[in-house]
Amino acid sequence: MSFWLTLFSAQGQPLAFSLGQFTNNSTVLMHGAAAVQAGHLELGATRESPSAGAWFPQKLFVEGGFTTAFAFQIPTGTREGFAFVIQNNPAPLVGAGGKGLGYEGIANSVAIEFDAHRNPEHVDLAAGHISIQTRGIYPNVASHIASLASTAGGFPDFMDGNVHVATIQYRPGRLQVFLDNTNTPRVELRGDLAKLISLGLGHAWVGFTSDGALTNARVFNWSFTPAQQGPAVRVTSPANNSTFGFGSAISIVSTGAVSRMDFFDGPSLLASDPAPPFQFSWTSAVPGVHMLTAIGYASDGKRSASVPVKITVNPGQPPIGINFSRGAAATNYALSATQIAGVVPQNQWNNIVPVSVGNGVASNLRDGTGATTPAVVQFQFNAPGEELAVDPTLSPDHLMMRAYLAGQTTSFIKVTNIPYAAYDVIVYSDGDNHAFDRVSEFHIGSDSIFLRDQAYGTFAGVFAEARGTANLGLDTAAGNYVRFRGLTNDNFTLDVFEQSFVDVSRRAVVNAIQIVPAAVGATIRAVQVVRGPYLQSCS
Repeated sequence: MSFWLTLFSAQGQPLAFSLGQFTNNSTVLMHGAAAVQAGHLELGATRESPSAGAWFPQKLFVEGGFTTAFAFQIPTGTREGFAFVIQNNPAPLVGAGGKGLGYEGIANSVAIEFDAHRNPEHVDLAAGHISIQTRGIYPNVASHIASLASTAGGFPDFMDGNVHVATIQYRPGRLQVFLDNTNTPRVELRGDLAKLISLGLGHAWVGFTSDGALTNARVFNWSFTPAQQGPAVRVTSPANNSTFGFGSAISIVSTGAVSRMDFFDGPSLLASDPAPPFQFSWTSAVPGVHMLTAIGYASDGKRSASVPVKITVNPGQPPIGINFSRGAAATNYALSATQIAGVVPQNQWNNIVPVSVGNGVASNLRDGTGATTPAVVQFQFNAPGEELAVDPTLSPDHLMMRAYLAGQTTSFIKVTNIPYAAYDVIVYSDGDNHAFDRVSEFHIGSDSIFLRDQAYGTFAGVFAEARGTANLGLDTAAGNYVRFRGLTNDNFTLDVFEQSFVDVSRRAVVNAIQIVPAAVGATIRAVQVVRGPYLQSCS
């Protein structure tokens, strides 16, 4: 059989897709016990994780409504079942396995569970039920106390080992779940998704979760079509997959019969234009991959989203990447010279192994072309560690994020003889905190950035920047990397402090760092586009 994935959009409509089957790991984001096998998605494959998660690689616009359908099979004798999950977090999370069905613990989520097993201690319905579960912005639970609507239970249709088709249809105010036909919903909820959870820009991750111990479900195909709510919005420039040199003026142009257009780079507002022609000249794009989206607002307040446009900004010189590659069991998760990884995609990573416990030094670091530089790195941490739920075979990014250095007291990384006049420092941080939130502080010079490693925030292939300005506990900005911008000294010391407050093991981790040639003091700030003789933008 051949693989086919069709991404499509009616003129100016949000992203839609039709996935005929699964034949490679790049089709979906995966973490935990999920795998692509024999043309389908396997939830509960043999892995080192107690839960499984798989997600479409981009957030989708769900606020205005959607229809999604998938063919699935729950093998006879399965232990638990699976769930279709909508969540809005910086990166997709996977929750507790077992009776948690892989979604318990995911904050800001709605789960539609196809539960094949009754867990009486979990206030559960009879085996064979479909239930819509949420606790709003708080961590979800698989207990029936979080159910907003469900079948009565004892509903064995989807547990017979055959292939079934589920169709989930949402229009603002009504969520319906159909099984094998779309005539009569098996479950219906009267409610607005945007009021159940926080959707931010109207987008969310959508995908599947399950327990990880056994094969709990197989998904054979999957489609998603957004409903039209507001006027059509489209980014006409730049073209998708465009590449720019660092310092270029990037002209962003969008169209739509709207009264205001906002331009976003991922979740960050770049500019707001109150009148057509809707355009913006972006001159402060830092090196890396950017996802540009236009959000248009109609006069009645309804908003529409464009299909995201992916661009890459290349640094003027090759960056230096340092991968702390040793895991807890002394396994070396080294990137090969040709493997490309990171927020700023590069190869020729320096794989660094501690000489003693969590300490070490390495000199003559290579840059992204393989050329030797005078740069030297010295570091001190408590010990190396690794996240068992990150499958290092899925991608070079997964390989890089598998191992880390862990600090439970003050730890540091010092780099000297940096060969760039100005540069950014990207610090990757994602540990195996499972059900606990951990807050870390990263400090260079007079600047501190705080990052919350979310509970169940296992790396799934998406990098999310945290820009916390203080330790705010559960309100600290979440993500898996921080970025210091516009450094100019030929050396820096990165101090790493654990600021955790809820878990029993206080810890801050670093998986890798990148030193990226960049402009002095480049910042991201929103601007108001002003009409006059000329189009004005931020510098």
